[in-house]
Amino acid sequence: MDVTFPIHDFTDKLCLGVYHRYDDLLTIPIIENTCHENELEDAMARCMKDYPEAPAVLVRRHGLYVWGPTWQKAKTMYVLSLLLRELKIVVVYLFAATHPDGYI
Repeated sequence: MDVTFPIHDFTDKLCLGVYHRYDDLLTIPIIENTCHENELEDAMARCMKDYPEAPAVLVRRHGLYVWGPTWQKAKTMYVLSLLLRELKIVVVYLFAATHPDGYI
């Protein structure tokens, strides 16, 4: 069974360099980590084949692998995705502090 991380909002899609409509769904596959990066090759190749629209793969207990048409664009997308995740963490923390029911 494949495990995926669905992204529903436009800002994440733009951050990962994929331009879709707001109501589109972008699916990022999640794979298990391995002891050595070269052992990820088969799982990553399968994800790229099974999810051709995905600009990234999440690796459990490791992080996000992104790609793009050039290394500069891939690096930019990765840095922007990190900044967006940090912002989301701050927003969730601030919301939790002001909304004890825990619903966002």
